[in-house]
Amino acid sequence: MRWRTASLTACSAVALAGCGGHTRHEPVLPPSVARRLRVLEPKPQTLRALAIKDINAGLVPASLQEDLLSRANAYAEDPTPAHRRRLDELLR
Repeated sequence: MRWRTASLTACSAVALAGCGGHTRHEPVLPPSVARRLRVLEPKPQTLRALAIKDINAGLVPASLQEDLLSRANAYAEDPTPAHRRRLDELLR
């Protein structure tokens, strides 16, 4: 009976230690994609076209595709400093 208690305690400790070691990270654009898009910021229409191309090529994580395209579209349609800043937040 005693060994069973010790075994359960040890297994519980290992299981809890394994659960606490993982942290969630926000998805980020691959550095090469972000770098290419930053270079094109002065050309909003070209930036949007490259963003679409990179999304279609599978270079942008699925969880960021909609956000990237939304920000690229907004900047291409109305290239104001506010839209550029929102795009920059994603490219940094």
